Amino acid sequence: MKPQKRTTSTTQKAIQVTLSNALDQSEKRLIEIAPSQTVRQAVVDAGMAPSSQFDVFSSVGEVVTNQPASKVEGETLYVGPARIAGGSADIRVGDIVVLTAGAFLGERARVTHVSELEVTVEMLNTSPPLPFTVSKGIVCSDRDADNPCGGLWF
Repeated sequence: MKPQKRTTSTTQKAIQVTLSNALDQSEKRLIEIAPSQTVRQAVVDAGMAPSSQFDVFSSVGEVVTNQPASKVEGETLYVGPARIAGGSADIRVGDIVVLTAGAFLGERARVTHVSELEVTVEMLNTSPPLPFTVSKGIVCSDRDADNPCGGLWF
């Protein structure tokens, strides 16, 4: 009787992630990707964005574009225009801002704290106010009511 060869499997269990277009959330896709693959590559392979000039955000607005898929397993991710590094420099405590990515895309919030790269905001349409911290790169000032965010988003 011939001895059987033992084979070791190097395949990894696929990770499921839901991708959503940040500008048109009716476009969603459930995809399976290797845990070691980057989120960026998964988005390009799924045809959800061109090969450059986009970012992928978690539901709370964190940029996860270059994270491995294993860090975002089971999440809904939002594919949108690339954030501007450092975000809006003129955001101040008390400002009303518009969120430009994530689950609260297009929602207005009041700024309660500002740091170098992040802002803490309270959603205006929730009771009690819902505070959370996001990257400055996904908020823009709503000071000009006729042209919020410089007309780029809304």
